[in-house]
Amino acid sequence: MFSVREIKELTFIKRKNENNEQQCPLSVAAAADDADAIAELISRGEDPRCARDGGGGEATSTTTTATTPLHWAADRGALVAATALVDAGAPLDARDADGATPLHYACLCGRKEIAELLVQRGADVDVADSEGQRARDKAPRSWGGGWP
Repeated sequence: MFSVREIKELTFIKRKNENNEQQCPLSVAAAADDADAIAELISRGEDPRCARDGGGGEATSTTTTATTPLHWAADRGALVAATALVDAGAPLDARDADGATPLHYACLCGRKEIAELLVQRGADVDVADSEGQRARDKAPRSWGGGWP
């Protein structure tokens, strides 16, 4: 969990991830599964659609060129953060530079609970990434017929 001081710092700086890409403060909080920080950052004006950590641009409901906080939550298995972001209006079907949505990330990383959350909240299960694969194509075989 982030301290109040760290949350204040997050609103003024952009962090770099392990690939040296800039992350918006909400992405940092999402990757840490810190719903309290997410709530605080949103109350301070951070947008759950932010996507400043790669190609820039702002996520809409279906397009972006960067990874959104919801992508980060799905990647890291941060269910509490994913729920907070979805509740705050994060775009379910935003696409990264490779056309992958948060649902693609959840399936690729084996995050079934997050995949279920996204599907239940209305994520498009038929969106294909730049390789022509849908999220279910990336789901672990261990899910079998239990794909969300």
